Amino acid sequence: MAVAAGTTVLIVVRSRGDSSETKSTDDIQSGPEDGITDDPQTGENSLPACPDTTEGLFTNYLVEPDTLGAIEPLGNVNGIDHILPVDHVYFISYENGGTGGAPIYAPADIYITDVTSHQLFDSSGRMPDKPAQYYFYADVCNGLRIWVSGVGELSPELQMAWDQAEKAHSEDASGSTIYSINEATRPNIWLHAGDLIGYTHVDESIEITVTNQNLAPREDVDWSYYADASTRSHIMCFADLYAEDMKAEYYTKFGMYRTTDGFVPRTIEPLCGEVIQNISGTIQGDWFIDKPENENDGMEKAGKTLTFIHMNYDPTVGIISIAGTITDETMRIEYEPKHSGNIDRETSETITGQIYCYNTDQGIKIIAGLIDDHHLRIESQTGSCKTAETFDNPYIFER
Repeated sequence: MAVAAGTTVLIVVRSRGDSSETKSTDDIQSGPEDGITDDPQTGENSLPACPDTTEGLFTNYLVEPDTLGAIEPLGNVNGIDHILPVDHVYFISYENGGTGGAPIYAPADIYITDVTSHQLFDSSGRMPDKPAQYYFYADVCNGLRIWVSGVGELSPELQMAWDQAEKAHSEDASGSTIYSINEATRPNIWLHAGDLIGYTHVDESIEITVTNQNLAPREDVDWSYYADASTRSHIMCFADLYAEDMKAEYYTKFGMYRTTDGFVPRTIEPLCGEVIQNISGTIQGDWFIDKPENENDGMEKAGKTLTFIHMNYDPTVGIISIAGTITDETMRIEYEPKHSGNIDRETSETITGQIYCYNTDQGIKIIAGLIDDHHLRIESQTGSCKTAETFDNPYIFER
Protein backbone atom coordinates (compact mmCIF):
# COMPACT_ATOMS: atom_id res chain seq x y z
CA MET A 1 0.00 0.00 0.00
CA ALA A 2 1.26 3.49 -0.83
CA VAL A 3 0.30 6.69 0.95
CA ALA A 4 1.20 10.32 0.55
CA ALA A 5 4.78 11.20 1.43
CA GLY A 6 5.29 12.86 4.81
CA THR A 7 2.25 11.20 6.38
CA THR A 8 2.80 9.11 9.51
CA VAL A 9 0.13 6.60 10.44
CA LEU A 10 0.42 3.57 12.69
CA ILE A 11 -0.61 0.43 10.84
CA VAL A 12 -1.23 -2.99 12.31
CA VAL A 13 -0.22 -5.62 9.78
CA ARG A 14 -1.70 -9.07 10.36
CA SER A 15 -3.38 -12.04 8.81
CA ARG A 16 -5.97 -14.16 10.54
CA GLY A 17 -4.43 -16.27 13.26
CA ASP A 18 -1.09 -14.44 13.09
CA SER A 19 0.43 -12.17 15.69
CA SER A 20 0.28 -8.46 14.99
CA GLU A 21 3.17 -6.36 13.86
CA THR A 22 3.01 -2.60 14.31
CA LYS A 23 4.49 -0.40 11.61
CA SER A 24 4.54 3.25 10.73
CA THR A 25 3.96 4.54 7.24
CA ASP A 26 7.45 5.99 7.51
CA ASP A 27 8.53 2.38 6.90
CA ILE A 28 6.33 2.02 3.82
CA GLN A 29 7.22 3.27 0.37
CA SER A 30 6.01 6.80 -0.15
CA GLY A 31 4.73 6.26 -3.65
CA PRO A 32 3.67 3.63 -6.16
CA GLU A 33 6.13 1.68 -8.27
CA ASP A 34 6.35 -0.25 -11.51
CA GLY A 35 5.16 2.36 -13.98
CA ILE A 36 2.58 4.00 -11.70
CA THR A 37 3.89 7.48 -11.16
CA ASP A 38 3.10 11.00 -10.06
CA ASP A 39 2.16 13.38 -12.87
CA PRO A 40 5.13 15.76 -13.32
CA GLN A 41 2.82 18.65 -14.16
CA THR A 42 0.29 18.31 -11.32
CA GLY A 43 2.11 16.17 -8.79
CA GLU A 44 -0.93 13.88 -8.71
CA ASN A 45 -0.96 10.14 -9.24
CA SER A 46 -1.43 9.19 -12.88
CA LEU A 47 -2.46 5.84 -14.25
CA PRO A 48 -0.40 3.85 -16.74
CA ALA A 49 -1.85 3.25 -20.18
CA CYS A 50 -3.63 -0.08 -20.57
CA PRO A 51 -1.80 -2.62 -22.72
CA ASP A 52 -3.23 -3.49 -26.13
CA THR A 53 -4.01 -6.95 -24.79
CA THR A 54 -5.47 -6.97 -21.28
CA GLU A 55 -5.28 -10.75 -20.86
CA GLY A 56 -2.75 -11.32 -18.09
CA LEU A 57 -3.22 -7.85 -16.58
CA PHE A 58 -4.55 -9.53 -13.43
CA THR A 59 -1.81 -11.60 -11.85
CA ASN A 60 -3.24 -12.51 -8.44
CA TYR A 61 -6.49 -14.24 -7.58
CA LEU A 62 -9.10 -11.82 -6.26
CA VAL A 63 -10.48 -14.73 -4.21
CA GLU A 64 -8.88 -18.17 -4.26
CA PRO A 65 -10.99 -20.38 -6.58
CA ASP A 66 -10.99 -23.31 -4.16
CA THR A 67 -13.02 -21.21 -1.68
CA LEU A 68 -15.77 -20.67 -4.29
CA GLY A 69 -18.81 -22.84 -4.83
CA ALA A 70 -19.54 -20.99 -8.07
CA ILE A 71 -19.27 -17.70 -9.90
CA GLU A 72 -22.72 -16.58 -11.00
CA PRO A 73 -22.33 -15.09 -14.50
CA LEU A 74 -23.17 -11.60 -15.73
CA GLY A 75 -26.80 -10.80 -16.43
CA ASN A 76 -28.71 -11.72 -13.26
CA VAL A 77 -32.23 -10.31 -12.78
CA ASN A 78 -34.18 -10.75 -9.54
CA GLY A 79 -37.61 -9.25 -10.24
CA ILE A 80 -37.18 -6.65 -7.51
CA ASP A 81 -34.45 -4.06 -8.03
CA HIS A 82 -32.43 -5.82 -10.76
CA ILE A 83 -34.82 -5.62 -13.71
CA LEU A 84 -32.28 -5.25 -16.50
CA PRO A 85 -29.40 -7.75 -16.55
CA VAL A 86 -26.79 -6.69 -14.00
CA ASP A 87 -23.24 -5.79 -14.95
CA HIS A 88 -21.49 -7.83 -12.26
CA VAL A 89 -20.72 -11.45 -11.44
CA TYR A 90 -21.23 -12.97 -7.98
CA PHE A 91 -18.53 -14.95 -6.21
CA ILE A 92 -20.53 -17.53 -4.24
CA SER A 93 -18.60 -19.02 -1.33
CA TYR A 94 -18.98 -22.53 -0.03
CA GLU A 95 -20.78 -22.65 3.28
CA ASN A 96 -18.00 -22.97 5.81
CA GLY A 97 -19.77 -23.38 9.13
CA GLY A 98 -19.16 -19.83 10.29
CA THR A 99 -15.38 -20.07 10.33
CA GLY A 100 -14.97 -16.66 8.72
CA GLY A 101 -14.88 -15.14 5.28
CA ALA A 102 -12.36 -15.77 2.54
CA PRO A 103 -9.47 -13.34 1.95
CA ILE A 104 -9.86 -10.83 -0.89
CA TYR A 105 -6.65 -9.71 -2.63
CA ALA A 106 -5.72 -7.00 -5.08
CA PRO A 107 -5.70 -8.78 -8.48
CA ALA A 108 -3.19 -6.27 -9.89
CA ASP A 109 -1.64 -2.96 -8.93
CA ILE A 110 -4.79 -0.93 -8.26
CA TYR A 111 -5.61 2.60 -7.15
CA ILE A 112 -8.56 2.60 -4.75
CA THR A 113 -10.47 5.84 -5.28
CA ASP A 114 -13.75 5.30 -3.41
CA VAL A 115 -14.79 3.19 -0.41
CA THR A 116 -18.36 3.08 0.91
CA SER A 117 -19.97 1.24 3.82
CA HIS A 118 -23.55 0.09 3.33
CA GLN A 119 -25.89 -1.02 6.11
CA LEU A 120 -29.57 -1.92 5.80
CA PHE A 121 -32.09 -1.08 8.52
CA ASP A 122 -35.79 -1.60 9.07
CA SER A 123 -38.26 -0.10 11.53
CA SER A 124 -36.84 -2.24 14.34
CA GLY A 125 -33.25 -1.17 13.75
CA ARG A 126 -30.29 -2.95 12.17
CA MET A 127 -31.21 -6.07 10.24
CA PRO A 128 -29.18 -8.98 11.65
CA ASP A 129 -29.47 -11.04 8.45
CA LYS A 130 -28.08 -8.16 6.39
CA PRO A 131 -24.60 -7.49 7.76
CA ALA A 132 -22.79 -4.27 6.94
CA GLN A 133 -20.57 -4.41 3.89
CA TYR A 134 -18.04 -2.28 2.10
CA TYR A 135 -17.70 -1.70 -1.59
CA PHE A 136 -14.98 0.10 -3.48
CA TYR A 137 -13.95 1.44 -6.87
CA ALA A 138 -10.40 1.06 -8.10
CA ASP A 139 -8.50 1.95 -11.27
CA VAL A 140 -6.15 -0.57 -12.86
CA CYS A 141 -4.91 1.39 -15.85
CA ASN A 142 -6.20 4.29 -17.89
CA GLY A 143 -9.84 3.47 -18.72
CA LEU A 144 -10.01 0.14 -16.85
CA ARG A 145 -11.93 0.29 -13.58
CA ILE A 146 -13.28 -2.30 -11.15
CA TRP A 147 -16.09 -2.18 -8.61
CA VAL A 148 -16.14 -4.76 -5.81
CA SER A 149 -19.03 -5.14 -3.37
CA GLY A 150 -19.70 -7.44 -0.42
CA VAL A 151 -16.45 -6.92 1.50
CA GLY A 152 -17.31 -7.88 5.07
CA GLU A 153 -14.10 -6.80 6.75
CA LEU A 154 -11.35 -4.46 5.56
CA SER A 155 -7.66 -5.24 5.84
CA PRO A 156 -5.95 -3.50 8.79
CA GLU A 157 -4.35 -0.97 6.43
CA LEU A 158 -7.61 -0.08 4.73
CA GLN A 159 -9.47 -0.12 8.05
CA MET A 160 -7.03 2.42 9.49
CA ALA A 161 -7.37 4.62 6.42
CA TRP A 162 -11.15 4.30 6.72
CA ASP A 163 -11.19 5.17 10.42
CA GLN A 164 -9.10 8.29 9.90
CA ALA A 165 -10.88 9.55 6.78
CA GLU A 166 -13.59 12.18 6.56
CA LYS A 167 -16.79 10.56 5.32
CA ALA A 168 -19.91 11.68 3.48
CA HIS A 169 -23.21 10.44 4.94
CA SER A 170 -26.26 9.45 2.90
CA GLU A 171 -29.47 7.47 3.35
CA ASP A 172 -31.52 5.70 0.68
CA ALA A 173 -34.87 3.98 0.63
CA SER A 174 -34.34 0.36 -0.45
CA GLY A 175 -38.04 -0.46 -0.18
CA SER A 176 -41.24 0.55 1.55
CA THR A 177 -39.95 -0.50 4.99
CA ILE A 178 -36.19 -0.82 4.43
CA TYR A 179 -33.61 1.91 4.16
CA SER A 180 -29.83 2.02 3.98
CA ILE A 181 -27.28 4.19 5.70
CA ASN A 182 -24.08 4.80 3.76
CA GLU A 183 -20.74 6.35 4.63
CA ALA A 184 -18.31 7.15 1.82
CA THR A 185 -14.75 8.39 1.51
CA ARG A 186 -12.08 8.77 -1.17
CA PRO A 187 -8.86 7.31 0.27
CA ASN A 188 -6.81 7.39 -2.98
CA ILE A 189 -4.64 4.45 -1.93
CA TRP A 190 -2.40 2.29 -4.08
CA LEU A 191 -2.31 -1.47 -3.52
CA HIS A 192 0.05 -3.86 -5.23
CA ALA A 193 -1.00 -7.20 -6.71
CA GLY A 194 -1.48 -9.68 -3.87
CA ASP A 195 -2.04 -7.08 -1.14
CA LEU A 196 -4.85 -7.99 1.22
CA ILE A 197 -8.03 -5.96 0.69
CA GLY A 198 -10.18 -7.66 3.30
CA TYR A 199 -12.48 -10.64 3.79
CA THR A 200 -15.81 -11.76 2.41
CA HIS A 201 -18.84 -12.19 4.64
CA VAL A 202 -19.23 -15.66 6.10
CA ASP A 203 -21.01 -17.87 3.53
CA GLU A 204 -21.83 -14.89 1.31
CA SER A 205 -20.58 -13.62 -2.01
CA ILE A 206 -18.77 -10.62 -3.33
CA GLU A 207 -19.63 -8.96 -6.61
CA ILE A 208 -17.28 -7.51 -9.21
CA THR A 209 -17.86 -5.26 -12.22
CA VAL A 210 -15.12 -4.50 -14.75
CA THR A 211 -15.53 -1.45 -16.99
CA ASN A 212 -13.08 -1.02 -19.85
CA GLN A 213 -13.57 2.31 -21.59
CA ASN A 214 -11.01 1.22 -24.19
CA LEU A 215 -13.53 -1.29 -25.60
CA ALA A 216 -15.84 -0.04 -28.33
CA PRO A 217 -19.54 -0.33 -27.45
CA ARG A 218 -21.92 -2.42 -29.53
CA GLU A 219 -23.02 -0.36 -32.54
CA ASP A 220 -26.39 -2.12 -32.86
CA VAL A 221 -27.58 -0.87 -29.44
CA ASP A 222 -29.07 2.59 -28.91
CA TRP A 223 -27.29 3.45 -25.68
CA SER A 224 -29.31 6.64 -25.18
CA TYR A 225 -32.00 4.46 -23.56
CA TYR A 226 -29.65 3.41 -20.75
CA ALA A 227 -29.10 5.75 -17.80
CA ASP A 228 -25.87 3.88 -17.04
CA ALA A 229 -24.68 3.78 -20.66
CA SER A 230 -21.25 5.20 -19.79
CA THR A 231 -20.44 1.98 -17.92
CA ARG A 232 -22.88 -0.63 -19.28
CA SER A 233 -21.59 -0.17 -22.82
CA HIS A 234 -18.03 -1.09 -21.76
CA ILE A 235 -18.53 -4.11 -19.48
CA MET A 236 -16.12 -7.02 -19.79
CA CYS A 237 -15.66 -10.32 -17.96
CA PHE A 238 -13.24 -10.07 -15.03
CA ALA A 239 -11.82 -13.54 -15.79
CA ASP A 240 -10.62 -12.39 -19.22
CA LEU A 241 -8.08 -10.18 -17.45
CA TYR A 242 -6.23 -13.30 -16.28
CA ALA A 243 -3.91 -15.41 -18.40
CA GLU A 244 -4.01 -19.09 -19.23
CA ASP A 245 -4.25 -21.33 -16.13
CA MET A 246 -5.67 -18.69 -13.79
CA LYS A 247 -8.29 -17.70 -16.36
CA ALA A 248 -9.18 -21.34 -17.03
CA GLU A 249 -9.59 -22.06 -13.32
CA TYR A 250 -12.05 -19.21 -12.86
CA TYR A 251 -13.93 -20.26 -16.00
CA THR A 252 -14.61 -23.70 -14.49
CA LYS A 253 -16.58 -21.92 -11.75
CA PHE A 254 -19.20 -20.14 -13.89
CA GLY A 255 -22.65 -21.45 -12.99
CA MET A 256 -24.68 -21.70 -9.78
CA TYR A 257 -24.03 -23.28 -6.40
CA ARG A 258 -26.68 -24.22 -3.87
CA THR A 259 -26.32 -26.46 -0.84
CA THR A 260 -29.22 -28.62 -2.05
CA ASP A 261 -27.97 -29.11 -5.63
CA GLY A 262 -24.26 -28.48 -5.39
CA PHE A 263 -22.52 -26.85 -8.37
CA VAL A 264 -24.37 -26.63 -11.69
CA PRO A 265 -22.06 -25.23 -14.41
CA ARG A 266 -23.15 -22.94 -17.22
CA THR A 267 -22.48 -24.85 -20.43
CA ILE A 268 -23.55 -22.36 -23.11
CA GLU A 269 -21.20 -19.63 -24.39
CA PRO A 270 -20.37 -17.04 -23.33
CA LEU A 271 -19.75 -18.81 -20.03
CA CYS A 272 -19.24 -15.49 -18.22
CA GLY A 273 -22.76 -14.38 -19.20
CA GLU A 274 -24.05 -11.30 -21.00
CA VAL A 275 -25.21 -7.86 -19.93
CA ILE A 276 -26.87 -7.05 -23.27
CA GLN A 277 -28.88 -9.81 -25.00
CA ASN A 278 -30.61 -7.58 -27.59
CA ILE A 279 -31.15 -9.14 -31.02
CA SER A 280 -32.40 -6.76 -33.67
CA GLY A 281 -35.55 -7.88 -35.49
CA THR A 282 -36.78 -9.91 -32.48
CA ILE A 283 -38.39 -9.15 -29.15
CA GLN A 284 -35.30 -10.43 -27.33
CA GLY A 285 -33.51 -7.91 -25.13
CA ASP A 286 -34.22 -4.67 -23.29
CA TRP A 287 -37.19 -2.34 -23.88
CA PHE A 288 -38.10 1.09 -22.48
CA ILE A 289 -41.15 3.37 -22.19
CA ASP A 290 -38.95 6.38 -22.95
CA LYS A 291 -35.38 7.64 -22.60
CA PRO A 292 -33.81 8.67 -19.28
CA GLU A 293 -33.47 12.36 -18.56
CA ASN A 294 -30.01 11.93 -17.03
CA GLU A 295 -27.66 9.29 -15.63
CA ASN A 296 -29.51 9.34 -12.28
CA ASP A 297 -32.90 8.63 -13.82
CA GLY A 298 -34.21 5.50 -12.07
CA MET A 299 -35.86 3.81 -15.04
CA GLU A 300 -36.22 0.49 -13.23
CA LYS A 301 -37.69 1.99 -10.04
CA ALA A 302 -40.11 4.04 -12.16
CA GLY A 303 -41.35 0.91 -13.93
CA LYS A 304 -40.17 2.14 -17.32
CA THR A 305 -38.30 -0.91 -18.57
CA LEU A 306 -38.58 -4.65 -19.17
CA THR A 307 -36.46 -7.31 -20.81
CA PHE A 308 -36.79 -10.69 -22.56
CA ILE A 309 -33.62 -12.65 -21.84
CA HIS A 310 -32.20 -16.05 -20.93
CA MET A 311 -31.19 -17.03 -17.41
CA ASN A 312 -27.61 -16.05 -16.65
CA TYR A 313 -26.48 -19.41 -15.25
CA ASP A 314 -28.81 -21.64 -17.31
CA PRO A 315 -29.56 -20.03 -20.70
CA THR A 316 -31.99 -22.83 -21.61
CA VAL A 317 -34.50 -21.04 -19.35
CA GLY A 318 -36.31 -17.99 -20.71
CA ILE A 319 -36.95 -14.99 -18.45
CA ILE A 320 -39.20 -11.94 -18.72
CA SER A 321 -38.18 -9.28 -16.22
CA ILE A 322 -40.70 -6.47 -15.74
CA ALA A 323 -40.25 -3.23 -13.79
CA GLY A 324 -43.98 -2.41 -13.81
CA THR A 325 -46.27 -0.37 -16.10
CA ILE A 326 -47.74 -3.43 -17.82
CA THR A 327 -48.11 -5.16 -14.42
CA ASP A 328 -49.09 -3.89 -10.99
CA GLU A 329 -45.69 -4.76 -9.53
CA THR A 330 -42.23 -5.85 -10.53
CA MET A 331 -42.11 -9.39 -11.83
CA ARG A 332 -39.67 -12.10 -12.92
CA ILE A 333 -41.19 -14.80 -15.11
CA GLU A 334 -39.43 -18.04 -16.00
CA TYR A 335 -40.57 -20.27 -18.86
CA GLU A 336 -39.35 -23.09 -21.08
CA PRO A 337 -38.81 -21.65 -24.59
CA LYS A 338 -40.58 -23.42 -27.43
CA HIS A 339 -39.23 -23.56 -30.99
CA SER A 340 -42.57 -23.51 -32.78
CA GLY A 341 -45.88 -21.71 -32.45
CA ASN A 342 -46.59 -18.41 -30.69
CA ILE A 343 -46.84 -19.59 -27.07
CA ASP A 344 -43.67 -19.29 -24.95
CA ARG A 345 -41.68 -18.91 -28.18
CA GLU A 346 -37.91 -18.71 -28.01
CA THR A 347 -37.38 -14.95 -28.18
CA SER A 348 -34.43 -15.11 -30.58
CA GLU A 349 -36.82 -16.74 -33.10
CA THR A 350 -39.61 -14.13 -32.91
CA ILE A 351 -40.31 -11.91 -35.89
CA THR A 352 -42.12 -8.68 -36.76
CA GLY A 353 -45.88 -8.76 -37.22
CA GLN A 354 -46.63 -11.78 -35.03
CA ILE A 355 -48.34 -11.80 -31.60
CA TYR A 356 -46.66 -13.97 -28.97
CA CYS A 357 -47.98 -15.04 -25.58
CA TYR A 358 -46.06 -16.07 -22.46
CA ASN A 359 -47.63 -17.92 -19.55
CA THR A 360 -46.89 -17.14 -15.91
CA ASP A 361 -47.69 -18.83 -12.59
CA GLN A 362 -49.27 -15.64 -11.28
CA GLY A 363 -52.66 -15.74 -13.01
CA ILE A 364 -51.68 -13.52 -15.92
CA LYS A 365 -50.17 -13.86 -19.37
CA ILE A 366 -47.82 -11.52 -21.23
CA ILE A 367 -48.76 -10.69 -24.82
CA ALA A 368 -46.11 -9.07 -27.03
CA GLY A 369 -45.69 -8.22 -30.69
CA LEU A 370 -42.81 -6.57 -32.53
CA ILE A 371 -43.96 -3.56 -34.58
CA ASP A 372 -40.52 -2.92 -36.08
CA ASP A 373 -36.88 -3.12 -34.99
CA HIS A 374 -37.38 -0.33 -32.46
CA HIS A 375 -40.96 -0.64 -31.15
CA LEU A 376 -42.73 -3.34 -29.16
CA ARG A 377 -46.44 -3.63 -28.41
CA ILE A 378 -46.99 -5.39 -25.05
CA GLU A 379 -49.53 -5.87 -22.27
CA SER A 380 -50.58 -8.30 -19.52
CA GLN A 381 -53.97 -10.00 -19.44
CA THR A 382 -55.58 -12.43 -17.02
CA GLY A 383 -55.70 -16.13 -17.80
CA SER A 384 -53.56 -18.54 -19.82
CA CYS A 385 -52.28 -18.29 -23.37
CA LYS A 386 -54.48 -19.32 -26.30
CA THR A 387 -53.41 -20.22 -29.82
CA ALA A 388 -54.62 -16.89 -31.19
CA GLU A 389 -54.26 -13.77 -29.04
CA THR A 390 -55.33 -10.16 -29.54
CA PHE A 391 -54.35 -6.94 -27.81
CA ASP A 392 -56.83 -5.05 -25.62
CA ASN A 393 -54.93 -1.99 -24.35
CA PRO A 394 -51.21 -2.41 -25.08
CA TYR A 395 -48.29 -0.17 -24.18
CA ILE A 396 -45.60 0.77 -26.69
CA PHE A 397 -42.01 0.21 -25.60
CA GLU A 398 -38.94 1.36 -27.51
CA ARG A 399 -35.27 0.69 -27.97
